[in-house]
Amino acid sequence: MTQGDDSYAQVGYRKVAGYTNPKYFYEYDYAPTSAWYREEFGSATSGSNNNFKVGCDSTNMYFVINDISYATVLLTTIPFSRTGIELSAETHDTADLCPGTITNPVSFGAAQYKNTSGSPLPVQIWAI
Repeated sequence: MTQGDDSYAQVGYRKVAGYTNPKYFYEYDYAPTSAWYREEFGSATSGSNNNFKVGCDSTNMYFVINDISYATVLLTTIPFSRTGIELSAETHDTADLCPGTITNPVSFGAAQYKNTSGSPLPVQIWAI
């Protein structure tokens, strides 16, 4: 996820009540104009490794999952300053907060971001 000024753009997967498997998605929100959009597709496999990327050039923001670009959005649609990045695993249902050992933990590895010069830099990850 890239974020700034109460706006964001993200890719990942999500599972909600009624889904057999998690679905991949991309989503963005530009708060000043309420330009919110989400698209879901495909099925993510539990225990699989995925490569998620939100990037941009001088004209477009792009949403990439496992090296496939699923969307390109004009920066004029979501013109926020990208001042931060975030990696997260979130839950919205207390039934998902199970004590004990889980069989399919979510983990992050090899996380990095590129600065404006294109140099990859490591990301510090923490759990909240």
